[in-house]
Amino acid sequence: MMQLIAPDWYGDFADELHAMHRLRYRVFKERLDWDLRTNG
Repeated sequence: MMQLIAPDWYGDFADELHAMHRLRYRVFKERLDWDLRTNG
């Protein structure tokens, strides 16, 4: 399922957005070892 979260609703979904970005980091940086810039 895909969800669209408008900027006005970001605060209501902050935990989900952080979890999504952590998962993306784990997949693309740690698992696939892509050469990516990160902010953390």
